Amino acid sequence: GVDTSHVATAVVGNGAIPALVQLLGNGDPPTQREAAFTLGNICSPWGSIDAPQGVQPLTQAVASGLVPAALHVAEAADLVSAQTALQLLYCVLTRLPQGPSMVNAAGGAAVLTCLVHSSGNEVVRQLASQCFDSAAGSSDTGL
Repeated sequence: GVDTSHVATAVVGNGAIPALVQLLGNGDPPTQREAAFTLGNICSPWGSIDAPQGVQPLTQAVASGLVPAALHVAEAADLVSAQTALQLLYCVLTRLPQGPSMVNAAGGAAVLTCLVHSSGNEVVRQLASQCFDSAAGSSDTGL
C-alpha cells in the first residue's frame, strides 16, 4: 500500500480537523456530507489515510466538538451523512476510553434510541443500535 501517514500528519498539524468539525456541525447538508466523509477518512481505522490507528486525529476531532456535531448530523434527513456520522460516533465509542461518557453527556442515548426506533433506513437503525450498545457498555440494551 501507499504510505499516507504524512497526509494525516499534515491534516492534523495544519488545523484542518477543527475546521471540518465546524463544517460538520454548521454546514448546509452537502457540506456536512463532505465534512463527515473527510473526517471518516482521517479519523477511522477503515479510512483511506493511515495514521497511528487514527487515534490522534480522532482525539483532536473530539476535542473540537465532533460528538455533538455527529449526533446532530445523525438525525439529518441525508442518509449518507447520517450513516457516516454514526460510523464516526462508533469510532469514538469503541476507540476512546472516555467515548461512552462523552456521547452520553452530549445526549447521545436519546438521539440513538430515537434513530433505532424511528429511522426509515435499516442501515441507520443498525448503526444507531451498535452505537447505543457501545454507549451503554452492554450488548443487551433491550432495544
